[in-house]
Amino acid sequence: FTSCLGLGPTTDKGQTLFVSGANSPVLLSGEGGGEARVSRYTFDRVFPLHTPQEEVFGLTMQDTLAAVLRGYNATVLAYGQTGSGKTHTMLGGGGREAEGLVPRTVRALLGDPLASVAVSVLQIYQEVVSDLLSPQSVALALRGGVGGGGVTVEGLQERQVASEREAGQLLEEALTRRVVAGTRLNTVSSRSHLVIRLVVRKGQQ
Repeated sequence: FTSCLGLGPTTDKGQTLFVSGANSPVLLSGEGGGEARVSRYTFDRVFPLHTPQEEVFGLTMQDTLAAVLRGYNATVLAYGQTGSGKTHTMLGGGGREAEGLVPRTVRALLGDPLASVAVSVLQIYQEVVSDLLSPQSVALALRGGVGGGGVTVEGLQERQVASEREAGQLLEEALTRRVVAGTRLNTVSSRSHLVIRLVVRKGQQ
């Protein structure tokens, strides 16, 4: 398990961040106005504001990719309040330099001549699971989780992709169906949890 922190723009809430330690940094957070409150958090790595996406990918995903190609399951989770940069980190913005972890991961996986990649995209909104690659918004059921077999989503589509472009088009299609609404911090805030699943299968030479 690896925990990383990305520092975004400061807010107007009087919060102060102090980072110490090169190898195991500690974040101290205090709120101004009244009695100061200090919280301590330890992360494996801290990324300053404006850290290039390529650097974030290189430092967070290389070991994970190697493990996946050896047959292990892996999860990459972005967590934070609205407007904190989760979508930017995972999906990125315009242009190749701004690509996030997901498109860079797809490119790396497709670069293995023995690997094939299939994509599924689901959202969890108000505790309802739905397939964003399906034009019909139908609640899907969770199955399994007994006897170590893992949890599956019944009826979830899985589409094979042969190129980065094809994967990108699938993600764009899925995001058009995602539930969004404005908040004070983000006018196009996603109001659901998004799960992108990449299924990797390896053949033999």
